[in-house]
Amino acid sequence: MLKKSFTLICIAFLFLLLAGCSKSQMLPEEPIQPEISVQRQTIDYLGGSSCWFGTKTEGICTDPVHPDVFYGMVQEQAVSAAPGDVLRIKFPMQPDEFRLAVIGVDGVQESISEPDQYRYNLPEEPGYYRYVLEAVWEERNSASYYFGIEVGE
Repeated sequence: MLKKSFTLICIAFLFLLLAGCSKSQMLPEEPIQPEISVQRQTIDYLGGSSCWFGTKTEGICTDPVHPDVFYGMVQEQAVSAAPGDVLRIKFPMQPDEFRLAVIGVDGVQESISEPDQYRYNLPEEPGYYRYVLEAVWEERNSASYYFGIEVGE
């Protein structure tokens, strides 16, 4: 009886160990594309700087066009939202770390920290807000995403 119980415990442990190992996902060959939305409206974004290795030993790094042109393209794609609406971020594969920042007209980034990293309240003050979302997977894979939101009155 004791031998049978020990065998069952070992088999269960081995099964859990293998199940845990098989859960890890392989990184795709291109940067991961998050879903960003506000009040169920999908927000289009532009890819910024990225360095992506995926499963390869050599990565590909990219930078956006000149900031004046790039920021103009971001503003053209801006969506409208109401003051205090909730911005949601969803990654198909969770990054090891990420941050959301609002970019001022002077280009200075101000990090936004919230208790729930995947939900952010938009400002109450009407105006145009430019955001950057930066994420890192497995230390060497990084990507940034830029989008604009016009907060109405």
